[in-house]
Amino acid sequence: MSAIATFALASLIGAPTPTSTAPTPDPRMAELVKKLGDRSYRVREQAARELVRGGSGAVPALTAGTKDLDPEVSERCRQLLPQ
Repeated sequence: MSAIATFALASLIGAPTPTSTAPTPDPRMAELVKKLGDRSYRVREQAARELVRGGSGAVPALTAGTKDLDPEVSERCRQLLPQ
């Protein structure tokens, strides 16, 4: 085995695994994101207002919500993120 191949293999074996740097959503904010898909328009609108009031604290929950299987939740999260 050549020296370059040995060095490459050794560096791969000793390489640390990447860690996730994404912040975990606040449980309260995550619950509000779920409410964005509620059957009641009033509940959805109230949740949206509270998420906007949450400011940057709501960003992780809204970001996670953009991947929700419920199209209403994911679309509302996309609309709320810039706010």
